[in-house]
Amino acid sequence: MSEDISEESREIPAPDGLDAIAAEAAKFDAVGGEGGEGEPVEPQPLAVSVSSAQEWRDAVQFGCGMAIAIRPELSEEWTKPRLDTFGDALAKCGAHYGWNIEKLLGHPLFALAISGFPLAMGLVRVEKARAEKKAAAVPV
Repeated sequence: MSEDISEESREIPAPDGLDAIAAEAAKFDAVGGEGGEGEPVEPQPLAVSVSSAQEWRDAVQFGCGMAIAIRPELSEEWTKPRLDTFGDALAKCGAHYGWNIEKLLGHPLFALAISGFPLAMGLVRVEKARAEKKAAAVPV
């Protein structure tokens, strides 16, 4: 019985196959969108949700706050005015490039930066230990 069903399904033409989809896409492109009969449609600008400067400042404060919790000595350099300046610079980039916090935090480059942080810290520790060892080996 299952053979009968499979044979029947092979004989039924599939009007919505890949060729039909490609033809519909070509027709859609030819008129510039979903207009009427051959009427070109003006492209609509995309609505961009850009995060505010305060949202960027808050994100910077939050992210750097996590690093400061690990390395409290950073708080001497990573002051609120400096972090706010960084947040404002990110807000300008966000406005220029159409970024928002939600999209940025989910971006693969953000994950790359976060995963690279421990590597950078390891490099700093190794170089610092190397310099200290070298300084201790030099007779005064």
